[in-house]
Amino acid sequence: HDRQPVVTSSESERASERASEMATPVLYIKRGCPFCMKVMLFFAEIGISDKFEIQYDTEENRAMLEEQLGKAPTFPALKRDDEFLTESEDMIKLYAEENGVDRESLVAFNFYISSILPGYIRMVKHIGHPEAGKVISGEN
Repeated sequence: HDRQPVVTSSESERASERASEMATPVLYIKRGCPFCMKVMLFFAEIGISDKFEIQYDTEENRAMLEEQLGKAPTFPALKRDDEFLTESEDMIKLYAEENGVDRESLVAFNFYISSILPGYIRMVKHIGHPEAGKVISGEN
């Protein structure tokens, strides 16, 4: 007879406790930030948007991020456990790997990064915005 492993309530409770100890990742975003849109679109298209707490750029969040990062924050920023990621591409690579996602299969995400995002960057550079680098990186 094949015997199925029996999970005792204490084993089940310990597994539940471990899962609850892992904090919900917090994604800090800034309205109008094209790189925040890139990450949000990626998370939405692979179906994991609900796995994050979303926090917007506020004075309080900016002060906390600056203290934690030791520098002026850029957006998006992701706090996962006690670590921070501040590059959109690093966030996307991490979650693509963890979720077994082939980035080439993501129609909306690839449309955005191949046409809308580069167009936005060209526009900002073309108009000669005095702080184009900050606008593009999502800083002030």
